[in-house]
Amino acid sequence: MVSESKTEIFRRRAIILSFILVVALLGLPLWLSTTTVPRAALPYDRMEDIASNIVSKIHIDIPVYLSYTGECPELRQLVQKQIDSVLNPHWHLTLHNLGINADINPNDYSVSIHHTENENTFLVDPVGKSARINYSNSTDCDGLSRFISNTLLNEVFASEIALFRDLTSTGELSPELSAKVAKISSAALTTSPLYHLTFSLMYGGADPIAWDIATALEDYFTPLRRQLAPVVNFTIDTQVQVLSTLSESNLPQYNENEGAYVLREQDLATFVNYAEWSLASIQTYPTINFILYVPSKSLTPLTISTIQSSAQSSLSSSASFLIPQWGGVSLFNLKLSASLADHDYISAIELKPSLEVFASQLLMLLGAPSAPKSPIMRIGLLSRIFTTKALISAASTLGSLTRLAKSLPNIAIPSSTLYAANSALDLIDDALAALSHGQWSIGVVAADKAIDSAKRGFFEKSMVQQMYFPDEHKLAVYLPLLGPAAVVLFSGLLRLIKELKFKSKPV
Repeated sequence: MVSESKTEIFRRRAIILSFILVVALLGLPLWLSTTTVPRAALPYDRMEDIASNIVSKIHIDIPVYLSYTGECPELRQLVQKQIDSVLNPHWHLTLHNLGINADINPNDYSVSIHHTENENTFLVDPVGKSARINYSNSTDCDGLSRFISNTLLNEVFASEIALFRDLTSTGELSPELSAKVAKISSAALTTSPLYHLTFSLMYGGADPIAWDIATALEDYFTPLRRQLAPVVNFTIDTQVQVLSTLSESNLPQYNENEGAYVLREQDLATFVNYAEWSLASIQTYPTINFILYVPSKSLTPLTISTIQSSAQSSLSSSASFLIPQWGGVSLFNLKLSASLADHDYISAIELKPSLEVFASQLLMLLGAPSAPKSPIMRIGLLSRIFTTKALISAASTLGSLTRLAKSLPNIAIPSSTLYAANSALDLIDDALAALSHGQWSIGVVAADKAIDSAKRGFFEKSMVQQMYFPDEHKLAVYLPLLGPAAVVLFSGLLRLIKELKFKSKPV
C-alpha cells in the first residue's frame, strides 16, 4: 500500500472538508430556498368568520315612506310594530313619515294613504315603486295599520321575503310560497355579473327574410338594459336562419275550429330543434337565447294551446313560452293574404310585442318573480337577491380555501392568493355595508367583485399545479441525483473521522 505524504493527506482532507462545507453552507440553503413551498399567511380567522357567519352579517334595510294626513298620528308606529313582529333583522322594512309638502322620490318605495267611501283597497304601481291604499270610514287605526302592513308584506315585498328566507334559511315558508320559490329558482340561470343574449330569427321557409332588430332593440330593449346595468351587464348578438323546420315528432296539428295550426303545451319542451338549429354558444359566461320563430307558409298561422282542464283546451292569448334556464320563444305569423315579398322584412314596430315578451322572460330567467309587475321593483329585488347570492358564494369559496390550505400543508399559497383573499374580504365588508345603508347598486358591484376575487384566489394556477405532488415523487426525483454524491461524501467523511481518531490514540 502506497503511503501518502503529509501534503497529500492535507490536500485530501481539505478537498473533503471543502466539499462538505460547500454542500452544508451553499448547497443545502440553496436547495431549501428553491424547493420550500411558498405559503403566504392567509387571514384564516377572518376567512372562517365570514364563511361561518355570512348570513348573520347580512342586514337589508329597505326604507318605505308613508304619505298620510288622516286622524291616526301614530299610524307609522303601529304599522312598524306589526312589521317588526313578522320580519327579522336580516331583511327589514323601516317606515318613515313623508312631510305634507314633501315630494315623493321615484327611486324610493312609498305608500300614499287616502280616505274613500268604499271598502279598503290597494293598488301597486305597475311601473314605479309606489302603492296606493284606500281606506273606508269604518276602518280604525288598528285596522288601517294591519291593512297597510299586510299590503307591504303580502303584496309588494312578498316574493322578495320568500326568496330571501329560502336563500338564507332565516325563516319558514308556507307550502304555497315554497312552491312559488321553487318555480322561480328552477327557471333562473346561474347568477353572473355578465350574460350573453342571442336573438335569433328562425324561419321555417326557404325564402329570404330580414328583420329590423337593431332598431327594435334600441327602442324597446335598451331601456331595460340601462335599468339593469347596476345589477348585471349583457353582450348581444343576432342571427337569421332559414329552413329552421320543426322536428318530425313535434309538428303542429291543424285545428279547424280555430283555423290555425296548434302546438300542444306538452310539446313545447321539445319545440327547439337543437339538432339542426345553430344555437351553440362559444361564450365563457352564461348565454340566454331568445327565438322569434316564423313558421313556413304551410304552417301559418301557428299558435299554442294551453290545457285548461282534462275536457277542454283554449288557445293561449300570447304565442310565447319560457324555456327554464335557457331562454324564451315567441311566435310570429306572416300574413297569408299577401305575397311573401310584402313580408320579407319585419319592421321594428312589428317586433315590439315580441321584444316586450322577451324583456319579461329575461327578468324571469334572471330570477325575478312575476309579481310585482313593476319592472323597477323587480330590478330592485334582483339587486338585493343577486348581492345576497354573491356574498354567500364568496364566503363559501373563502371557507373552501381555508379548509384546503389547512388540510394540505405542502400546497403552495402564493402571495397572489393572499392578495385575492384580502381583497375578497374587504369587498364583502363593503357589500355588507352597502346593503345595510340601502345602496343596492354599490352592494351588487362589490359582491360581484368579491366572488371574482375569492374564486381567483382559490383557483390560483400555481397553487393548483402543486396540489398533487406527494413526497414519494420528490424522493424519486432526488435520489438518482443526490444518492451517488452523498455516498462519496459520506465515505470520505467517515474515512477522515477514522484517521483523526487513529491519530489521536497514544503510541
